[in-house]
Amino acid sequence: MKKKAVAPVISTVLLIVIVIVAVALIMAFVIPMIRENMDKAKACGAEAQLDLEYANQNITTNNVTIRVTRSSAEYDLRGIVVQLISVEGTEVKEIDVEGFDPFESRVIEILWRENITSVGIAPVVKLVGKEKVIKCDIQTAIPVNRV
Repeated sequence: MKKKAVAPVISTVLLIVIVIVAVALIMAFVIPMIRENMDKAKACGAEAQLDLEYANQNITTNNVTIRVTRSSAEYDLRGIVVQLISVEGTEVKEIDVEGFDPFESRVIEILWRENITSVGIAPVVKLVGKEKVIKCDIQTAIPVNRV
């Protein structure tokens, strides 16, 4: 009996098993990440735009007032993420905007405690046909006017 032929067969089988396990691990981690990025790209595409017209901060109360206009596109807007940037750091607040229709503008007041240098916004969008809600990346950031 030749024992020399057994070692190459075993190593070939082990190599095949290692490749199958590696492919399974890649599919388990990479495919969901790609799917999530594709969902975000669909939900946060060019049609899901908000326009930040102005950002004012009251010099006595430090409250911040922003005016946001929604684009003309039909998408399921669930909220707005507001990024408040100051010299002390950055704070993010999520604001519910139920019933915010296309072409509509809203003035939103945010109770605040310190001086803000700039404000950024991003939409929070529900995917069509799914229960998943996605927070888009900050689209617009503008300097704050002190009034």
